Amino acid sequence: MKIVRKTAALLLGAAMLLSLLAGCGKREDTTEDFILSAAVCGPLETLDPAMNTGAGAESVLSTLFEGLMRLRDDGTGKAVAVTGIAKDYIEEKNYDDTVTYTFTLRSAARWSDGTRVKAEDFVYAWQRLVDPATDSPNASLLRMVTGYEKVRESGDVTQLGVKAKGESTFIVTLDEPCAYFLTSVCTAPATAPLRRDQVEGSENWAGLSTLVTNGPYTVETWVKSAQLKVCRSGEYYESKLVGPDAVCFRFETDAQANYDSLLAGELDYTAKLPYAVVEELAENEDWQPAPLAETACVIYNHLTDTFSDQRLRQAFDLAIDRASLAAQLGVTETEASGCVPYGISDSPGNEKDFRTAGGALCAVDAEGYAQRAAEAARLMAAAGHYQGAGLPTLRFLFVEDTQTRAAALSLLNMWKSATGAAIEPVGVSAEEFDAALGVGDFDLALTTLTARCDDAMAYLLPFRGTSENNVSGYRNDTFDLLLGVAESTGDLTARAAFLHDAEAMLLEDSAVSPLCFSGTAYRLRDGLAGVSHDCFGHSYFTAVTRTEAAG
Repeated sequence: MKIVRKTAALLLGAAMLLSLLAGCGKREDTTEDFILSAAVCGPLETLDPAMNTGAGAESVLSTLFEGLMRLRDDGTGKAVAVTGIAKDYIEEKNYDDTVTYTFTLRSAARWSDGTRVKAEDFVYAWQRLVDPATDSPNASLLRMVTGYEKVRESGDVTQLGVKAKGESTFIVTLDEPCAYFLTSVCTAPATAPLRRDQVEGSENWAGLSTLVTNGPYTVETWVKSAQLKVCRSGEYYESKLVGPDAVCFRFETDAQANYDSLLAGELDYTAKLPYAVVEELAENEDWQPAPLAETACVIYNHLTDTFSDQRLRQAFDLAIDRASLAAQLGVTETEASGCVPYGISDSPGNEKDFRTAGGALCAVDAEGYAQRAAEAARLMAAAGHYQGAGLPTLRFLFVEDTQTRAAALSLLNMWKSATGAAIEPVGVSAEEFDAALGVGDFDLALTTLTARCDDAMAYLLPFRGTSENNVSGYRNDTFDLLLGVAESTGDLTARAAFLHDAEAMLLEDSAVSPLCFSGTAYRLRDGLAGVSHDCFGHSYFTAVTRTEAAG
């Protein structure tokens, strides 16, 4: 009998799962509700916005939680920051160079159970995020807030520079001006408000379908291994302006499977297309991949006898054929013309992004490569290492996978041809790679510069002399000074200028060799419009609508 009951239970569970999945599948034209199905990430273990770091998780969490600011479509498909739970704010520069933001919350902002969103909900959420006891991987988002370091050291969350003044006023003090505070910190789900009574009322509060949310949607059903369905919250202050009545997130990461589902009408949106499909798109010369905030690069170990010599670093940089490498890596990769990729803002009020404003700092043209390779050989000879003579075998480190190995071998051949140096390619796991960089066990390394915020500074800080993340050993007092002035100035236009100068100096020193900028491609089914994206690969769905073609 036990076996029979167990089998019956399994069959019932399977039937329930199929029923739930059907809610995210193909729909008849007569269905009144607009249910959007999307594939953006794999399964989520928790909906706690402070704890999630999974790729694509922010696309899901942004439907459930909203912070002081939010990201919305600017009309071109780009997600830009606008006011969210805060209806407005005041920025004040203080006599001691700190900055105070005073946010006035919307009186109509409500939690999904009808309770008003209060300033104290933000105080609690921000203190909890920074609290070492929470052990949030997102705590550093608030490192610019006054008292952050004290809280991290002591655990006393009351030292964080946040406070509530009544129910509607939330006040934050920063140690210094922060260009991306509004656009990247205040829009992040990790800084959204939380209800103390909900969080502290149950250990599993973020794993329940009864989760109370303050965003455009609330949880309807959640099958952790398969899908999460969120439905429009009637308590959201702009509920009537939200496009889809519901969004079903399908937890499938296989690009081909998702594309097949889209073609079959079972899926409306996929955040990643199969490479063969992307290649077809690229046959249209007007098509461009959506930029991602990533720069593949080679870093040199400046603490070695070899790469402490700027001439050798410059020779290795000149020996790189970026156009050829980008073509080899695929149609979503483009030649890197600097450390900071496209998609990162230059300064508030400036419509250009940082890369466009800074121009090309690296040689990327294929036509001039032969001349650059010849110059690399000349520099090697001038440094006393004609065709690599006198150099030890150089250890070239990279994380082992098919694409990275192909890039590494291509670089190795370029260097060998132009410089004559003997180079040993060493493919390792990600953990071994990080450990080797940490102890300086490399001569060259293939890595990727990334950022979690819309700020060019993030791509330059790893080369600051005093940075704990400076694994290359690069030291330049003027470069450090430029970064320091950029950090302290309250003039954001001047800040951008200092960062441009710092990036130019970094590359003039051949401290690092940018290789390629990354891109991606996504697909929304015909008859729909309005998905917006940021340069970190996140997708936003509240503005999606049916077009006339969809009926």
